[in-house]
Amino acid sequence: MDMVSSIPASAGHLEGPIAERLKRMQRIIANDAQLQDALVDFAAVDRIAQAGDTTIQRLSAVFKEYHGRALFGVPDRLKPQWTPVTYGDVWERIQMLVAGWRALGMVERGNFVGIMGFASMDWLVSDVATTHTGGVMSPLPTNILVEDIKQLILEAEVRCLMCSPEEMTKLVPIMRECTCVKNVIIMDSTENDVAASGAYAELQSGLHPGCNLTTIDTVLEAGKRAGSVPEPVIPGRNGYPRNPIVNLMYTSGSSGRPKGAEYTESMYCSFLQNPFPPNAPSMATIQLGFLPLNHLMGRMTLLKCLLTGGQCHFVRKSDMSSFMEDVSLIRPTELLMPPRITSMMHDRFQEMLAAKSATSPEQEQQQRQELLERFRERELGGRVFSCTTGSAPSAAEVLRWLDDVMGFPALNGYGSTECGVTILNNKVVAKHCTGFKLVDVPELGYTTEDKPHPRGELRLKTKLMIPGYFKHPKATAELYDEEGFMKTGDVCEQLGPDEFAWIDRVSNIIKMSQGEYVSVSRLEAIFAANSPSIHQMYLYGNSLRAHLVAIVVPNREADRQEDAAKLRSRIRTEIDNVARHKSLQGYEIPREFVVDWEPFTKANHLITDSNKMARGQLKKKYQGQLEALYTALEERQKARLAALREGTGGTVPERVTQALEVTLGLPDEDMAGISGRSFGQLGGDSLAAIQFARHVSELCGVNLQVPYVLDHSHSLQAIIDHVEQLIGGTAGSRISFGDIHGGNTAVIRAEDLKLERFLSEEDVQSARSATSAQALPAETEVALLTGANGFLGRFLLLELLQTVSKHAHGVVHAIVRARSDEEAAARLRAGFDSGSAELLQAFDELSRGHLVVHTGDLAQPNLGLEEGVYQQLCSEVDTVVHNGALVNHAYSYEQLFEPNVLGTVEVMRLALTRRKKAVGFVSSVGIMAGIHHPQPVLESEDALSLASEHAGDGAYAMGYGCTKWACEVLLQQLSQQHRVPVRIFRCSMILAHSKYLGQINATDFFTRLLCGVAYTGIAPPSFYTAPNGSRPHFDGTPVDVVAGVIAGTVSHERSGLATYHVVNPHYSDGVSLDSIVSWLASAGIKVDVVAPYERWYERFEAALKALKSKQQQQQSPLPTIYQWRQPQPAHSTSRFDATELRARVEEFTCWPDMPQLDEPFIHKNVEHLTALGAIPAPASARFTGEKYGL
Repeated sequence: MDMVSSIPASAGHLEGPIAERLKRMQRIIANDAQLQDALVDFAAVDRIAQAGDTTIQRLSAVFKEYHGRALFGVPDRLKPQWTPVTYGDVWERIQMLVAGWRALGMVERGNFVGIMGFASMDWLVSDVATTHTGGVMSPLPTNILVEDIKQLILEAEVRCLMCSPEEMTKLVPIMRECTCVKNVIIMDSTENDVAASGAYAELQSGLHPGCNLTTIDTVLEAGKRAGSVPEPVIPGRNGYPRNPIVNLMYTSGSSGRPKGAEYTESMYCSFLQNPFPPNAPSMATIQLGFLPLNHLMGRMTLLKCLLTGGQCHFVRKSDMSSFMEDVSLIRPTELLMPPRITSMMHDRFQEMLAAKSATSPEQEQQQRQELLERFRERELGGRVFSCTTGSAPSAAEVLRWLDDVMGFPALNGYGSTECGVTILNNKVVAKHCTGFKLVDVPELGYTTEDKPHPRGELRLKTKLMIPGYFKHPKATAELYDEEGFMKTGDVCEQLGPDEFAWIDRVSNIIKMSQGEYVSVSRLEAIFAANSPSIHQMYLYGNSLRAHLVAIVVPNREADRQEDAAKLRSRIRTEIDNVARHKSLQGYEIPREFVVDWEPFTKANHLITDSNKMARGQLKKKYQGQLEALYTALEERQKARLAALREGTGGTVPERVTQALEVTLGLPDEDMAGISGRSFGQLGGDSLAAIQFARHVSELCGVNLQVPYVLDHSHSLQAIIDHVEQLIGGTAGSRISFGDIHGGNTAVIRAEDLKLERFLSEEDVQSARSATSAQALPAETEVALLTGANGFLGRFLLLELLQTVSKHAHGVVHAIVRARSDEEAAARLRAGFDSGSAELLQAFDELSRGHLVVHTGDLAQPNLGLEEGVYQQLCSEVDTVVHNGALVNHAYSYEQLFEPNVLGTVEVMRLALTRRKKAVGFVSSVGIMAGIHHPQPVLESEDALSLASEHAGDGAYAMGYGCTKWACEVLLQQLSQQHRVPVRIFRCSMILAHSKYLGQINATDFFTRLLCGVAYTGIAPPSFYTAPNGSRPHFDGTPVDVVAGVIAGTVSHERSGLATYHVVNPHYSDGVSLDSIVSWLASAGIKVDVVAPYERWYERFEAALKALKSKQQQQQSPLPTIYQWRQPQPAHSTSRFDATELRARVEEFTCWPDMPQLDEPFIHKNVEHLTALGAIPAPASARFTGEKYGL
């Protein structure tokens, strides 16, 4: 939308309210120094518009005219503050980037420059520098599939790619194939911050040989050294075309991959024309920067800011969780908002109003008026003089409220990427639009003969119509009709000669209120094809809402006899299962539905003669019912909101569920059985998550983080558990990530990880009075094991049981998450009852009289144990083996801080209480992620000597590895300061058991690969790049070997600090994935070699996607397919010395050394998978039966 068009004097049909607005604006400006500094200089605007007839000439004039003015407010990472940056500073940065590009040979005239990232200073710097150089800017969408990002890069032949740190991980799996890209430059971060990121190193390793990775700091420095700035490239001069394409503005991609709308030089330059009429009032531009700059709306807004010498302050968080606070602090003078934002504001207002509890209509009206003024002055900052909403239709009640809260009529705009802004407040913008017409849409029942007003598809001619879609001639041809009018795809009602009201979409694609496009026909097909209970579905969205509703026709006539509530519950569950399996977004899942037993048929005119859904008839039949459903949802939310304000009683689950009901308006019958569904599966989006988190905070007194809510792996039950952990008995008493690390989530520093910051004075006193570790028995007699029901944990438990069973009163205490000790014990035993009767028998015999199972939770104080049980363990346990952790490689350090770091701190507290205990900690070689260490890592190198800081996120498994590094830092202090024996075991890949049948980690990438080869019957000539003399080595060790050496070592070594590398140290043995595939073949699995590697990968992925068996789909390597897209390096980037570990293997286990992987072991893996039914039994199996490694 064109914010310039919302400048007061330009809206003549609103003259009455404008007069009042002008008086208020002038009064505020007279007493506001910031606004006075940002006042529009009309003479300067005129000089800019007259500086030339090209974009770069006018932009150059912008920075010259406003050199000393503040342009950007750059947000502080840690606190709500913004650092001002002047126009002059930004222009210097632009010039240095241009000079750096030239000096390093990165960008030349005509090159396409891609950019990925949220709105920022460097985004604009890159944009203007591209224009200066004569390049073509290609702002890539960040919310699409990485495969689509790759195709857009290749389609535009992007030469240089500017990328924010947050987007680096998206490039890792695709950059090796993007051979057109010669340089990737990381912006929006300092050199040191980027260098510390594991994502940077991962991206570096994933580039093709001809691509260079660097930072914007490096390029700027090269520009400074160059000493001069190249002259700007002026269109029409020196052989450069007069009106070239200068920008690709990508469409939403709702009906497929996004297309690049071509923006020419003249179109872009038109945004920098003088928009002011004579005698326009002087006003100031203070913007809130939150709109995506790869969309027309965001780009036009920022260009208007530049033209008027205004200021733009960027929001602190791209997930919009800080939006309301940022508005109140920045106090913008103008707001341009999509309907989802205005709806969020409206909801916030309604919540505040409901909290006042008026006793009469008169009092309610008075309170509403008072709150409108307060909201205007406090929440919105008190100086918004211009407000426009657009990009999707807004609900009438929200628009009325927006007018009330602003104190003047807000503008409601209509436009598109393809034709620019064309309608404001239902009136055609004559200066932009040169022609319009309506065309009949008979299939939807709309005609130009309709009464009382003509209706049809709106078609337009505008001054900003794109010439076409880049490299999409067919789509370009379909965009225009035979008279040259652009097909908008929007059905409108013509209310007057130049007045139109939007009513529908021509296609089956709905634009939701948050600006997302939804292909309802595609979703209907997905749900009907994958849900056994759904015969037909009609999805409805009126584009005033953020979610869909539906009509569902059940699949089986027999269901008529089923209880209606049970049927609804079953359909709801199936919809959620389909959504989860198909990775649908929250806005693609129907929030509510109506069951109708009448099928859609030709006889009832709900199916066309060509067997398509008759959407016009379906809408005519069901619209009233579905609109009523929306209304009922709204009323339900209002009632629940009122109840929410009446009190905060009830249990934590009740309060969290109440907050969910209020946020999403779920029907009562759908609230049953939702504890296993995620917020997204329930229909929530990022803005709804902000509201939900706020409600939880109000009801429970805790700070629930929005990212935790949005994480698809977190069910409602997990959120409830998390809130209970946050409460921890007394709200706010638990240590938080912020208490230790502040607001820096990107880099975790060892200097913050001081043990005394985690321990209370009572803990320290307890440690001083505890019995010395010198009094520990020579061998473990009473052990505590965490993570006992995990894959490694169950075999650590067996080893510990064997050790303690030698002693009359020997016992192992195991902590398992459950609702009761009985349930915990049952869960633990069920893990052993998983394919091997021999294993279950061994467990039952060893555990009898020597095992006690407790329900507990690592992240809770005292490990979630009852006080009496905790004190007993403090007194009796002599050895703690800490194997428990939350393993999710997609999580950041911040997200894993509580379960992993605080959980380890709880173990340390127990180790210091009553008697000092030996501690064994299961760590990971993953601590080295992002740490440059070209030499083999020694066991003598502790975490601190390896790195003083660690990246907390930015790459796959980075956060998990960082938590292990942090725990090692703390454990080192525990041992040195309190003389607690500590043994740290850095494990690599843990493989299947060498003896017990069926004991294999079914979901790790190695097992998935074995299954994938067995399912498809194909493998590449080699999984590795050219070896260059190196022999590839696969690092993995059977779980029984790992468990044996860990349990044996920690049970017998009772003093000091030591670290061991539990890895396969035979780096020169030549046992590789290629060897393993050959051993699969010798086990009887048919394997054909497909060359070259790229062809194998293509066929492998296609075959996996075509799998029909649900078990095979779940077991296949598709979830980790990206890591096989390119051959593996023949030489491992990190090696781990295991000299001391090998000595412990010889001393404490039945193996003379860490065993090498061999053919019998791979055959044993095939036996495991066959026994579990994961793969069919090989036709010509010849299992050796030999014991692995001996």
